[in-house]
Amino acid sequence: MTGLLFEVAALFQSSNDAILNNMQPHDMRASERFVGTAASKVLSERLPAGWLAAWHDEQARESRLDGMLDVVAPNGERVIFGAEVKAALEPRDVPHVAAVLKLAHPQGPHLVIAPFIGSRSREILIAQELSFIDLTGNVRVSSEQPAIFIETHGEDKNPKRSLRPRSSLRGPITGRVVRFLCEHQPPYGVRDIASRTNVDPGAVSRILDFASSEKLIDRNDRGKVSAVAWKDLIAYWAKDLAKDRVERLALEPHGIQAVLSRLQDTPVHYAITGPQAASFLASAAPVVRVDLYVDDADSAIEALELHAPVQTGNVRLIQAYDEVVFEGTFLDHGLAICNPVQIAADLTTLRGRSREELTVFLEWMERHERNWRQ
Repeated sequence: MTGLLFEVAALFQSSNDAILNNMQPHDMRASERFVGTAASKVLSERLPAGWLAAWHDEQARESRLDGMLDVVAPNGERVIFGAEVKAALEPRDVPHVAAVLKLAHPQGPHLVIAPFIGSRSREILIAQELSFIDLTGNVRVSSEQPAIFIETHGEDKNPKRSLRPRSSLRGPITGRVVRFLCEHQPPYGVRDIASRTNVDPGAVSRILDFASSEKLIDRNDRGKVSAVAWKDLIAYWAKDLAKDRVERLALEPHGIQAVLSRLQDTPVHYAITGPQAASFLASAAPVVRVDLYVDDADSAIEALELHAPVQTGNVRLIQAYDEVVFEGTFLDHGLAICNPVQIAADLTTLRGRSREELTVFLEWMERHERNWRQ
């Protein structure tokens, strides 16, 4: 759905009813066509392989239908849903919409489409035996012949604000999605990413839209991610990640080896990143500081017997932006080392790291992509 939510936001950024009230007939038809086409893409992404969905509104012009959604099975069987497109759908609107659909398309099946459909409206639609699609991923589409039943969940609250296009890759949930994109070979879609990262499908879709607009990923005609420029994505994400980084310096007078020895037997929840972590895989230069992701810097300083606060130190404690920093780690000499994608992102922006360290590490990642990328 490249750019889909961006366009939805532009179209519905003010009151939906006000937009429709001010539209001329040809403008309304254009908006209905856009939302209908967008809905067909949402459904396409959720259909099994070999199935197709397409939006048509030419045949509906002489009826009270806003359009028709044509779903075709791999064996050529097809079902045509008579559709009603709403800029906004309230629970009280559903009975009227049902009546319009059953009058205009008596043979059925029937489909209601809107940018967002709330939980109560969805309950009433189900009771009325109407299929529905909203652009956040709330989908329930069924038919008897060919046999179809697709049901997925999107957002539960009207995402008018969140539908605004993203302008960065900042935020903890973004980190989860970026890490997934870099660490897993495509293809995969919104639902795959959402279920694997525990991120709302609507948020995943917006992140993918932004990444696609920045040419960091490619998507196929079904909206699934087909390629990831992982080095470019890491570099872009790293700059936004650095904007929210919270860190503290501490000192171990006996040197970083003393810190590493204590880490081998400590209750502290940690993961080593930066040059020290990179050195376990691709050594580029002598390491003068240990960079640690931790849940709580004060507790870690106490448990590791470090001196703080200090102006300069050989231990940098970084507040974990999300639990994902502790996922995908590996052990080396009893030490928890961050996933290579996280290491590369931190090598890009951590103060005190060298360009050579990043270059050497990225070259290692290229040579060993099969080892760290599933």
